[in-house]
Amino acid sequence: MAFVKATPRQACKITEAFDARWIWPRANSTVKEARDQDNCTIAYQDQDGWFVHSSLAGLKV
Repeated sequence: MAFVKATPRQACKITEAFDARWIWPRANSTVKEARDQDNCTIAYQDQDGWFVHSSLAGLKV
């Protein structure tokens, strides 16, 4: 999957628009992922910043 850098606001708005939830995929993980209703990762946050799936990055939310 291709992800692009985003602002925290953009990542959170996209997550909200798709009714996704933020999870930590593994114990002691430093990456927090936003998973949609189909359990697909649509955004994530790590030490380098916030990222959203490239197909959703252009949405106006």
